[in-house]
Amino acid sequence: MLRPNRKRLNRIGLVLIVVSIVLFSVSVALLMQSTNTYSNVYVAPGTSNHYYKAGVHAGDDIHYSIQQTSNGSVNVTAFLIAPDGAHYGNISLSPTTYSAVVVAPASGNWTLVITNNGNSQVNMTVKLGDIGYLNTFAVVFGFALLPSGLVLLAISAYSAAMEKRKKKKMDSLR
Repeated sequence: MLRPNRKRLNRIGLVLIVVSIVLFSVSVALLMQSTNTYSNVYVAPGTSNHYYKAGVHAGDDIHYSIQQTSNGSVNVTAFLIAPDGAHYGNISLSPTTYSAVVVAPASGNWTLVITNNGNSQVNMTVKLGDIGYLNTFAVVFGFALLPSGLVLLAISAYSAAMEKRKKKKMDSLR
């Protein structure tokens, strides 16, 4: 009968869990580093604010979030301008919070344009970020490693319980 080496299973399981936690931490750090937050942004009636995201690579996810912090109804539109001038992610801000994600078809500097089409000044918080391949890889791979490590630890614990039960049974027969 093939018996698993419990010590090796424990070590491999713990290493997988630690690597998973490290990958998740790296992905959170990369996400925080690549996201710019602009608080207390005021947009006057009939004007536009521009926010820039430099160094975006084709295939990256560009995400933005707009949260209204002033009272009352708003008439705000927002969209992203690609390096080639094309518009993506057009939205009208009717709820108090809106977010969108666009897969960048082109590399370069992207611009988020927020326009106030209403009659009153609008106060908001704007977040603009870029999620790259490394971050996506870290999340997916870290997510796959965590259950793998837990399964190896469970197999090790089950093996130990079976050996203990077998030994107890053998001792009772003597």
